[in-house]
Amino acid sequence: MGIPISPCSKSCNFDEMKHVGDCDMCFWICIRCQPFENLENECTSRDCGKRTRPTVNRKSCF
Repeated sequence: MGIPISPCSKSCNFDEMKHVGDCDMCFWICIRCQPFENLENECTSRDCGKRTRPTVNRKSCF
């Protein structure tokens, strides 16, 4: 018997942010960031702005 999987342990992909439901911080869905956004933190994508785009890993803009 394996270790039970908890939704709280599921990570989103590098190009996705967590969208937390209203009732429970433990449950979320992963939403893909737009092509022009970087991932500011695990729950927030931000527009890179004019004439810039996100790095491959989405951690900053250039």
